[in-house]
Amino acid sequence: MNCLCGWPIKRLRKMPAREGKRGNMGDTGDDYKAMKEHSQKKRANNREGSAEMLTEAGIEYESKNNGAHLIVDTIKYPKIQTLWKRDKDNKFCIMPGEYSDEIYSQIPTWHVTEKIDGMNMRIGKSIEYPAGGYIRGRTDKADIPGDLHNHCFGLTSPMGDRFKEIFPDSEDAPICLYGEGYGAGIQKGGGYSADKRFILFDVRVGDWWLDQDDVRDVAEKLGCPYVPSFGIMTTDRIVRLVQERHVTCVDANPCDEKIMEGIVARSYPQLFDKFGNRVMWKLKVKDYVALEAK
Repeated sequence: MNCLCGWPIKRLRKMPAREGKRGNMGDTGDDYKAMKEHSQKKRANNREGSAEMLTEAGIEYESKNNGAHLIVDTIKYPKIQTLWKRDKDNKFCIMPGEYSDEIYSQIPTWHVTEKIDGMNMRIGKSIEYPAGGYIRGRTDKADIPGDLHNHCFGLTSPMGDRFKEIFPDSEDAPICLYGEGYGAGIQKGGGYSADKRFILFDVRVGDWWLDQDDVRDVAEKLGCPYVPSFGIMTTDRIVRLVQERHVTCVDANPCDEKIMEGIVARSYPQLFDKFGNRVMWKLKVKDYVALEAK
């Protein structure tokens, strides 16, 4: 009986390997095993190194498959460091004079805006959201109150047309408006407004962050407020401003004299670190309250 190739089936029986062949196969197997172990170790080191680089750069990521895949959300607003280091034994206490990043000590002037105590919001368009745009919190899973969502929708509807009007030269570049949802029912926002609202503080078009003057212009075109600006200041003056505990400058018929949460300082002119991130920091009033109570 023959197989399809014409060889008798009995000729296909496994023949005993020669002594020399056995030895060569054993060496090859050992080499393959060593190469596989080296490759696994290298991948593990790469995973650890990549995670450390992202952490050092202040970039948030999601680790999947035991670190084999690191997912970076480029639309999410980057976290902002506090100006000062924090006490290792008490993370609620800052250490004035000890910069959390030495680059802060080398920049003389900063553009300063009020930090709003609310819910981080994103309004934008990209090919990932073909329906015309999106309204999201800090993450896609964030639960946005219905009246806040409706308020944001009213600012940008119809979303596709509004973005074309405001950014006529952006073509297909992704656009993201970053702001804060604030007002009664969000954090302790009743002191800002009895209603939920959106206030703009940053805009990103493609890979570029707009200057704050341009962000203010976008807010005017949208018909929404821009975060209160304190102008250009030195670090020492900013620290005094926060220590003085001023009432919020958000003009939304405040229900009481709400003390501002703090400030956000962006380098002026706009500078970037070695990772391509903007040089900026924050400072909160409660940091100094905690320091005094220590």
